[in-house]
Amino acid sequence: MKIYRIPFFDEYHCLMGDCPIACCRGWKIPIDPESYKTYKSTKGKLGLQLRFAMGKEEGFPVFSPSARCCHFYTKEGLCGLQLEKGESFIPGICRRFPRRFKNYGAFCEESLELACPASALLFLSHRKHENPDFIYVPTDGEPTYPDTTENNDYLYLNRLVDCRAGIIESLLQEDTLPLFAQLIRLQKYGHALQMHCAITGFNNPTPDLSAISISEISLSEKEILAPYLFDAKDTDALMCSGIYHINLRKRLPMFYQICLTYYSLFDPLTKSQADDLLAQSFKDFFNAHPDAISLLRDYYIYYLETTFLQNYEDYSFQKNLSMGAMHVHFLLLFLCLYERQGNEMNENNISKTIAIYERHMRHNDDLTDTLWKILPKKF
Repeated sequence: MKIYRIPFFDEYHCLMGDCPIACCRGWKIPIDPESYKTYKSTKGKLGLQLRFAMGKEEGFPVFSPSARCCHFYTKEGLCGLQLEKGESFIPGICRRFPRRFKNYGAFCEESLELACPASALLFLSHRKHENPDFIYVPTDGEPTYPDTTENNDYLYLNRLVDCRAGIIESLLQEDTLPLFAQLIRLQKYGHALQMHCAITGFNNPTPDLSAISISEISLSEKEILAPYLFDAKDTDALMCSGIYHINLRKRLPMFYQICLTYYSLFDPLTKSQADDLLAQSFKDFFNAHPDAISLLRDYYIYYLETTFLQNYEDYSFQKNLSMGAMHVHFLLLFLCLYERQGNEMNENNISKTIAIYERHMRHNDDLTDTLWKILPKKF
């Protein structure tokens, strides 16, 4: 079987105690059924600790139900369970993370989640190559993980792969449209794909995605010259709908401090003043960091690499492309705010910002659903 893997997949090494944002902190840790059975039957003091540490989230067992810190996270920044019982004893998600495995039946894809700062550092390093070095490359092999998809329309799957390749090619070759104009066009493109699938799907379960062309999506002059994706009012509405939460103070303190910086800057301003500050902040950041536009473009491309084939299950092109555009807008905002706190924009700090952003904004289904409901649609 063909396995498509990002080029730096095998370069990943856990930073262990040197990690600035350990994966044991900041979210609930799901426990797979096999591990849960083992933990429930473990005897002695460790068994009591395991049962005390476990909780339920929507009926599923998890460590750290408060989503703050795993009970087995040591002061040295290591996993106490792994130290005592070995890697095979820890939950499956802990053994895999940040590796992402997806078996589509016809082929597999393997990548790294950017919610890990070590993965984000690898992404930042490889994107600087002359040609993008984060695009999947094919290898041959047999996956050790099952096909979990519920669709077997492989013609549609191949059309999705071609569609994704076309979007990525348009982003890499685009040299006339500004970044935000590209994002607005992709939101419109997602909407057009969604409508096409809805209209043709009644008689054709395998929609021809090539019938909709990105180049045919028109933009107004205002959209082409947009200084941001969302104005200050829309940005604030999204910030206040779950992005900021008081619990972040203990769960993700770096993310929490960035949110506080945002509110201290924007809360005292009128709508017009806030729009001006948002536009000026983005402009200043781009001027100070000439690589920032291509970094955000590459971040969006990597997002497509790891999420676009979700449309194999839900056909949600509009949501997929729009949420990716939103992530670019807010990642840029958080980078601006983090720098305003006096932090240098070096690779280590950028990778930390990307990792905490991904952890809160990408790996939080409840938040994602909330944001999608109020996300301003640019079409």
